[in-house]
Amino acid sequence: MRLGITDRILGPLGVRIWLYLFGLAFLATACTERSTKGGLPGPVAGPAEPQAMQAVLPPLLGPPSPLPDAREGHAATLLPDGRVLVAGGIGDGVRHYDALLYHPRSNVWTYASNRFGGANPIQAVPTANGQVVLAHGADYGRFLLFETFDPISSLFLPSGWYTWSGWSGFAGAPLTDGRVTFSGGFFNSPLIPYVGSQFWIYDPRSDVRLERAMTHSRRLHTATLLQSGEVIVVGGFETPSLGGREVGPCEIYDPVSDTLRVTAALPVPTGWHAAVLLSDGRLLVSGGYRSASVLDDSYESRCALFDPQMETWSLAAPLSTRRAWPAAVLLRDGRVLLVGGSHSTTAGGAVQPESTEIYEPSSDTWTPGPDLSVGRRFHTATLLNDGRVLVAGGSYYDPASQSWPVLQSVEILGPTFP
Repeated sequence: MRLGITDRILGPLGVRIWLYLFGLAFLATACTERSTKGGLPGPVAGPAEPQAMQAVLPPLLGPPSPLPDAREGHAATLLPDGRVLVAGGIGDGVRHYDALLYHPRSNVWTYASNRFGGANPIQAVPTANGQVVLAHGADYGRFLLFETFDPISSLFLPSGWYTWSGWSGFAGAPLTDGRVTFSGGFFNSPLIPYVGSQFWIYDPRSDVRLERAMTHSRRLHTATLLQSGEVIVVGGFETPSLGGREVGPCEIYDPVSDTLRVTAALPVPTGWHAAVLLSDGRLLVSGGYRSASVLDDSYESRCALFDPQMETWSLAAPLSTRRAWPAAVLLRDGRVLLVGGSHSTTAGGAVQPESTEIYEPSSDTWTPGPDLSVGRRFHTATLLNDGRVLVAGGSYYDPASQSWPVLQSVEILGPTFP
């Protein structure tokens, strides 16, 4: 819903300008507060990575710098200048209403401006002009729906869109014309909680949001931009519970005709999987979670390939290890690196594999990749401009305390992979 009387008096653009000026004033206060507390070298990002240095970065002098605080469920996005934006997340029960910038050339973290919206769950979608649109959910109460990060000023510009109910399990994908899409999710409404079928098309330049309807409600799914400029929505669950019904049929949004159509169903319907667009235009879906009578069987090792020309699915080679919540990255050589994830054991525990796996599309095979020092779930994996992969945060299961400690650690893999 829109803002109330302020929106009616100033209009959406006026609200954005007012909030933007307020944010600048708040940022100045935040800078002072952080500088007195110590920690990172200032809340405002340092200089951008020079364009000439994007592809050739020096080796790290020692291990990669850890996050300034432990967090999981955050979003990580590579910026055009080579920095990585890490926004939101939760760490040991603390919601992080801030954003960080990683500088690969100097191996340091700095704060971006304080954000106006929620901390987790969060989706970050890069736009065609280099900005990043973030959508985030929260608990009950009014919260900001969208905001846009400008990498030139390292500031967030809030939108005029707010909502009153919590929102989680949604998916985001860009369009080629600078707009972004967000679909589905679980709305934790104080009246009737429900899984949504909405498909939003948001233009950060004009702060205009359009709403279309998918045929199937879904949460914990993925959305991916295809080479045709269309967006495919894959998998997820129709019901609020984790053991609910998986959604088999996928849907494709065509921005030219502004329509959604149902397409072929996943061979093995899942949610909480990883989806990566291959260099040849096919879509690889790996791992995930599904309903099963035995808990250990809920975690998937099977993978599938979508052919957008024929709009058909086929089974791909399976993973060597079952994984839900993995992070997947398309490497520069066209292979896919799958990192982390989690699966349960018959004894009731949980395992986060330290192993990674690499998919070769030409031979439809998975081979072992470099091991992590710590297995993790709810982390991020981001391909840097020099071919290395930044793995940040997440959590792991500690059987001794039967708890899920949140990680502050960061690992960098590559740039050479087996």
